[in-house]
Amino acid sequence: MSFNKNVKNSNLDKLDEMIQDEIRKLKIVRRARILASERLGGYASKWDMYLLLMAILSSALLVISLIVPNEGLIKKVVSGCFSMYTVIIQYYVSTLNYRERALKFHYHHIEINKLKELLQWLSLQGYNFKKKNAKFKVIVEKYNLILQQQENHSEYDFHRAKCKEIRQLDFSMDNIFVNIQPIVIILFILSYLFLGGICNEITI
Repeated sequence: MSFNKNVKNSNLDKLDEMIQDEIRKLKIVRRARILASERLGGYASKWDMYLLLMAILSSALLVISLIVPNEGLIKKVVSGCFSMYTVIIQYYVSTLNYRERALKFHYHHIEINKLKELLQWLSLQGYNFKKKNAKFKVIVEKYNLILQQQENHSEYDFHRAKCKEIRQLDFSMDNIFVNIQPIVIILFILSYLFLGGICNEITI
C-alpha cells in the first residue's frame, strides 16, 4: 500500500515538473509572438512612411517633367525608372501583409497566455494523477492546435525571447530591405540632379 502511494506521488511530482516545463515554454513562445508582432508592425510602419515619400517624390518628378521645357533625357530616364521602382515596391510590399501578420501574432500571444494561465491554475490544484494528467493533455493538445493554425515566429524572435539580456541584431532580408530604402531614394535623387545636370544637353 505504501509502495503504491509512493509511486503515485512520484508520478504526480513528475507531472508537476512537466507542467512547469510547459509553462516556461509557453512564456518563451508567448514573448516570441509579442516580439514578432512588434517587429512586423515596425516593418509596416517604415514601409508606410517610405512608400508615401516615394509616391510624393515620383509625382513631383512627373510634374517637373511636364512643366519644365526641354528636360534632359537622363532626367526623364531616371524619373521613369523611379516611378517604375515605386510601383513594383508597392506591389511587393502589399504581398507581404506585414500589418495583418502582426495583428495575427498579437491575438495569438493572447491565446497562448490563456493556456499558460490554465496550466498555472492546474499546477495549484490537488487533483489525483489521472485527472490532472488528463487535463494537462487537453491543454497541450489545444496549444499544438494553435501552433498549427498560425505562422511561426522567426529564429530571431525566439532568441530575443529566450535570451532577454543579450542584444540580438536583425539580419533578416525583411529588415535589411526596408532599411536600405532611404539609400535607394537618395541615390535616385542624386542621379536625377547630378547625372541630369551633366547630360543636360541631351534632350528629347
